[in-house]
Amino acid sequence: MKELLQIVLAILLWLLLAPAHADTIVILNPEKAVFATDRAKQLGRQLSASIEPQTSRYDEMGQQLQSLQQQLQQYETLLNADELTSRKQQIQQLEQEYQQLGQHLLKVKVQQEQKFLVRMRPALDQVLSKLIGKHKISLILNPSAIVFAVPGIDITDEVVELLNQESLTEDGNSG
Repeated sequence: MKELLQIVLAILLWLLLAPAHADTIVILNPEKAVFATDRAKQLGRQLSASIEPQTSRYDEMGQQLQSLQQQLQQYETLLNADELTSRKQQIQQLEQEYQQLGQHLLKVKVQQEQKFLVRMRPALDQVLSKLIGKHKISLILNPSAIVFAVPGIDITDEVVELLNQESLTEDGNSG
């Protein structure tokens, strides 16, 4: 209870003193901003095209797995023990391959997204510097840390627009 009282007092003190120090407080979801850019959409299309054969194979495997499971369920009572064991092993092997391919595709996607975030960081920093000066921003909060905010203080869309206007070289530097 004592800690709660201290927290409430600290918040009240901050609220009283904040207007004297803070010009503008805004909300920004940096990942959402970066992945909503035209460059991110282009990356998504390129990534989809580059892994299309594996994605198609993954989809085919999923359909094949579902079909085998349905067949097993439908004809289970008609199969002898050896056939039943063989079909279950076939399904188990296909499930394992299916999961491995899915994990591989997810890994490739995550790696590409991380590389993209690293490449976009300098442009994001430059855009934020411009906005900080323009709006006299003294605090940027991530929406995941917000319980309530008045509408209109989220600058994510504005950051997306400015990132789309930035021209980036291959190493990610603005230019």
